[in-house]
Amino acid sequence: MRREADYVFNKGSKRYERTSENEQFMSLDELCGTKNPSSLVKSNPNDYNVKVDDLIAELMRDRLIEIQTFIRLERASKQIFVNSKMIKDSGYVLKVT
Repeated sequence: MRREADYVFNKGSKRYERTSENEQFMSLDELCGTKNPSSLVKSNPNDYNVKVDDLIAELMRDRLIEIQTFIRLERASKQIFVNSKMIKDSGYVLKVT
């Protein structure tokens, strides 16, 4: 906020305010106006599938990063190390079957 020239910190209200009040982000007519249906962009179903696939991949990546904090695999010795104390401290329950 400090880098922006339009904003100044107001000590009385303890917040940043714009110095030029006459510029509006959107006018009242733009906010209340209705859009022309012909101007709407039709989405491609393939774009939706790509976005969902990206979301799933990101969620899986986050889950694997979380699991990586508890489990370590050593391929050379073919051993799996599980930090059960850290698992319990994080609120999870470890079940070995």
